[in-house]
Amino acid sequence: DDPLALMEYVAQGRADAALSSQINAAYFISRMFKDRLRIATLLDDTPALAAFATLRESPLHGILEKTLLSIPPEQMTQLVNRWRINALISDTPWRNYRSLVLQILGVAALIIAAIALWNRYLRKLMHQRAEAEQALQLQLRISEHLLEELRVAKEQADSANHAKSTFLTTMSHEIR
Repeated sequence: DDPLALMEYVAQGRADAALSSQINAAYFISRMFKDRLRIATLLDDTPALAAFATLRESPLHGILEKTLLSIPPEQMTQLVNRWRINALISDTPWRNYRSLVLQILGVAALIIAAIALWNRYLRKLMHQRAEAEQALQLQLRISEHLLEELRVAKEQADSANHAKSTFLTTMSHEIR
């Protein structure tokens, strides 16, 4: 029933051949199965017929009949091809937008990968900064400890110096 499904079966190797009207086969092969399928043979030279109905008494019936009979077969083929080839027929949106969707997904994947790499780089920088801050904090604590020891040593030296001065003053006073 579906010429496109028949062509897909042949392209996928699920069928050896497909039988379709020449117009449908040429259209689908040129649009969707280029370089994969070809028309092997024509079964009959008579064109496929399409039909629609009007009331026999209707003025439209006579006009259509005369007009259709007056169109030469070559011109009819040109008219049919002009209208059939320009319209892309597809039964699924995926077939129509597959390449666009794949391109968008590819770009999105690249953006996500770039963001992930940037985040990894920033985490590495944050880790290095935290390590540097810890090293600075350690150096600051060591410096504060050394300053405290220096202050205590200075106080002890001042105290010893004061005691020595007091001793010498007392001794000097006693000796006199």
